[in-house]
This record gives sequence, C-alpha cells and structure tokens, in this order.
Amino acid sequence: MNERIKRLIDEAVKFRLDPDSNSYEAQVSPEDLEVFAELMIRECADLVVDDDNAFDILKHFGVK
Repeated sequence: MNERIKRLIDEAVKFRLDPDSNSYEAQVSPEDLEVFAELMIRECADLVVDDDNAFDILKHFGVK
C-alpha cells in the first residue's frame, strides 16, 4: 500500500487495544471514513497549482 495512504489511514482511523488478544484493532466508524475521504481530497487539492481549481475540487466534494 502507498505510504501516503497509510499515513492518511493512521490519521483517520482509531485503534484500540483488544484485551483478549492483547493486540490493536482498528475501529472504523462512518466518521473515520469521512475524515479519510476529506484528507484524500485535501491532499489532491494541494497538488493543484491553480488556486481556483483547488477551490473547485474542495467545493465539489463539500470540503471547507
């Protein structure tokens, strides 16, 4: 998996320690998925040189 995608997943997804297995599990909520999508959209918009086009991308997805 792409390192940037892994970084965004780490930012968006909460991990918790499972007391039975003593290992970490991901708990992905709808809110986590929304944060992940927003982070991806922002990263894409940051690559656009023209500010108007970047704004259009953010506006299209409803990201402020």
